[in-house]
Amino acid sequence: MSGTYHLTPIERHSSPSACAFSPGSSLIATAVEDHIVVRFAEDLQHATHFVCTPGHDGPPIKQSEVQIKQLSWRSDSKYLLASAPNLGLVWVFAITDASREPKAIIRAGIEGFVGCEWSGTGTEVLCFSESGLRITIYSLTTGETSFIQGFKSAVGCHAYAPDRQYFALVERHYNREHLCVYDAGDRYNLVRSFPLRTTDTQGISWSPCGRWLAVWENRIEYALYIYSPLGPLLGIFNAASSSFTGPDPGLGIRSVSWGPGGNWIAVGGWDQKLRIVEADGWRCISTIDPAHRLPSNSTSVWREPPDWLSQSRGTGSISFISAPIFHTWPRRKTNTIKTNPGMGISQIEWNTDGTCLAIRCETIPTIIQIYSFLSDSRTSLRPSVDFVAAIIFEKPVKQMKWNPQRPKRLAICTLADDARSSDGWSGIYFWDGEWEEEDSFAESNVVKQGVVEGLALPQPFHTCDIRWSPDGNALSIIDKEQVCVLRDIESIQETASPNTELSLIQE
Repeated sequence: MSGTYHLTPIERHSSPSACAFSPGSSLIATAVEDHIVVRFAEDLQHATHFVCTPGHDGPPIKQSEVQIKQLSWRSDSKYLLASAPNLGLVWVFAITDASREPKAIIRAGIEGFVGCEWSGTGTEVLCFSESGLRITIYSLTTGETSFIQGFKSAVGCHAYAPDRQYFALVERHYNREHLCVYDAGDRYNLVRSFPLRTTDTQGISWSPCGRWLAVWENRIEYALYIYSPLGPLLGIFNAASSSFTGPDPGLGIRSVSWGPGGNWIAVGGWDQKLRIVEADGWRCISTIDPAHRLPSNSTSVWREPPDWLSQSRGTGSISFISAPIFHTWPRRKTNTIKTNPGMGISQIEWNTDGTCLAIRCETIPTIIQIYSFLSDSRTSLRPSVDFVAAIIFEKPVKQMKWNPQRPKRLAICTLADDARSSDGWSGIYFWDGEWEEEDSFAESNVVKQGVVEGLALPQPFHTCDIRWSPDGNALSIIDKEQVCVLRDIESIQETASPNTELSLIQE
C-alpha cells in the first residue's frame, strides 16, 4: 500500500450534501452559506465562485437567509445545481460564464420541495415536493414546466436506467402502488405503468444491465419483487421461497445492492443476515450471518491499535496489527424500543469488478467483513463466497467506500475518538487487498491477503462521510462543517492523464 499521501487544507462548508467532486475529478465544489466555491481538487485552491441571490420574483427574501444545502454537477461538468429547500429556491450556474450570474433561478410553489436533481439528459431540473404531492420538471432550454403527480417518496423510490434514458418512479393512486416508467429523453412522457404487489414500498433499484427492477417491502415484511421495465413480474424472493434458509424472520429488508453486471443482488435484512440472490430463477445461493460468522484460518483478521489516535495528536499513520482468530465478535445490545434499534445489515458495498463484497452489520458496529465473490462464467457452477478479511476498529464504523478505479481498495471512516467533544480525534482507514504477507498467528505459514492502514486527521475533525473522486485518485473527507481532500501521490503519478475540465475555468 502506498504511504505517500497529501492532505489539503481544511475548508468550510454549509452542508455535507453541498460538497461534490466534478465528473472529471479535477474540481470540487462546496457551498458556504450563500456562496458556491469551486476549487482545484489537487490543493483546494480557489478556481471560481458564485453567489446565490434570491432574485426579485415572489416574496422578499433577505440575502442572509440563503443557506445552500444541496449541490450537484451536471454530467459534462459545465453546470452546477444548487438548492436551498427551506426557501424553495434552486440556482443553475454555468462554469464557463465569466459574469458568474445564474443561468436560471427556480422558485418552488407553495408546496415547497425536499430535494432536487438533474434530469437524465441534464436539460431539466426535477424538484420533489413535500408529502409526495408532485414532482415538478423545469426545462432549462424552453422554460416550460410539467408535473408528475402522486409520487411515493423522494428517498429510495425512484431510479434511472443505467444509460439514464428512462426514469422509474413508485406512485400511489387510489390507495394502490404503481411503478411508472418515464422517457427521460422525451420530456418525461409516461411509457409504462403497472400495479405493484407491495403495500408499502421502501425502495427500488434498477439493475446495472438495465433488464430488471428490484422492488422491496417495508421493514416488517421480507419480500423482494423483480419486475421487467416492461411490466411483467419476473420473480419473488421472500420467506416462503424454497431457497430461503431459516424461518420467517418477521422483519423486512434494510439494504439492497446489485452486483456489477446485474447477475446477482445482495439483500440485507433487519434479521442481521445477508442473502445473495442470483438472476437465474431468483434463488438464494448464499446466506451470510455476519454477527455469528467466525473467521477461518484463511481469513485475515486486523485490529486497530488502541489509543493510537489520541497518541498521534492528529498526525501520522499506523498499520493495523494482525489479530488471532476470534471465537466471538464484540457486540452491542439491540434496543428494539427505539426507532433505530441498532440491528440489521446497514451497508452492502460491491467493488467495481464484483469480486469483493464489504458488509456492515449494526449488531457488530466496530467490524467490517469482506468476502470474495468469484464466479466462472464458462460454467454453471455457483460462485464461491469466501470470508477473506475482518477489520476490527476501536469506534463504530460510519461509512465505507470502494475505490472506483482500484477494485481491491476500500476506504473507511469511523466515529471520532469522542464524537461528543469538540476536541475528538478521527482518522481515515484503507484496506488494500492486493498486498500479501505471512500470518504469524497461523499454525503453518499461511499467506494472508491485504493490509490495513490508518491515517490520523487534524483536530478537530469529526468525519461523517467520505467520497472518492471518479478517477479514484482523491478522497473527500467531510464532517458537518468542514471538508478536506486526501490524495495518493503515487496513484496520481501512475494514472496521470490530461484533463479537459480545467480549461472550463476562466480566470
